[in-house]
Amino acid sequence: MEKEELNKLYQLAKTLQGVYKTDETLQAYLAQQSYDATIVSEVVLKLKKERLELKNKHGIMKLALGGSLLGLSVVITCINFHANEPFEFVMYGFTSVGSVLLFWGLYDVFN
Repeated sequence: MEKEELNKLYQLAKTLQGVYKTDETLQAYLAQQSYDATIVSEVVLKLKKERLELKNKHGIMKLALGGSLLGLSVVITCINFHANEPFEFVMYGFTSVGSVLLFWGLYDVFN
């Protein structure tokens, strides 16, 4: 019985998550609806954990893409330099985009 109530409350909280911007307001609303306070706090904690896991996943993907772009930039720049081809676009463009993605990913993972 408690498991059913927990799942029902979780689905309700997930739909209301966009309406109530902070976890505290969502928790206060659910507590007003005469749900048990321990179940409400457990549901809100589960939502927070899911949100953090998704944010970390996106951050790691940005880190991987940014690191790949930086590595690719080094390789292409070296090849173009030794072949006496223009390398400025790759050197500055890929490095800039890779650095931005790298720092954005670090922000997502550590914040």
